Amino acid sequence: MEHTRRTVVRAGAWTVPVIATAAVLPSASASSTDRPAQLLITGLNMNGVSTAGKTIGLRTQFSVQNQYYAPYPAVSATLTSVIATAAFSANQVTAVAATSVTGSGWTASAPVSAGGLLTYTFTWTGTAAPGGTTSTLDFQVALTDSSPGVRSLTVKATGSNATSDTKVATYTVPG
Repeated sequence: MEHTRRTVVRAGAWTVPVIATAAVLPSASASSTDRPAQLLITGLNMNGVSTAGKTIGLRTQFSVQNQYYAPYPAVSATLTSVIATAAFSANQVTAVAATSVTGSGWTASAPVSAGGLLTYTFTWTGTAAPGGTTSTLDFQVALTDSSPGVRSLTVKATGSNATSDTKVATYTVPG
């Protein structure tokens, strides 16, 4: 069979759609893998704990949500553990363990002092499917000084196969 220019062009026209279709298939098949969970700290709240009208501590509550991964909500990862750190300025709170720690699945570790911060670490173990939330963590820390002024903390939540989230809360000790 003799190949003319017309035969080569006609053959080329038939191969282009096949190549284009093959290029689309890998990205479609890649969408079936798990995407990282997207963590969102929700309900972060910090209040004063008072005795006889004097603020002696801070009470903090929050939970962590496993948000859907927007482009692929059906294949987002299930969350099975979260590590949350609550960092206070070291001169604001005492370096003793958090008290009144409640929340199903949450455990607390001793605080660590470094770089001018006192960091409390809390670990949650459980199951939070995409869209699910951990139980609410509730804990208290003692103030080193109850003079009027703003107290602040930074909470960071991390998890395996998950993006992290960081939020800040403040409380003003009344004067």
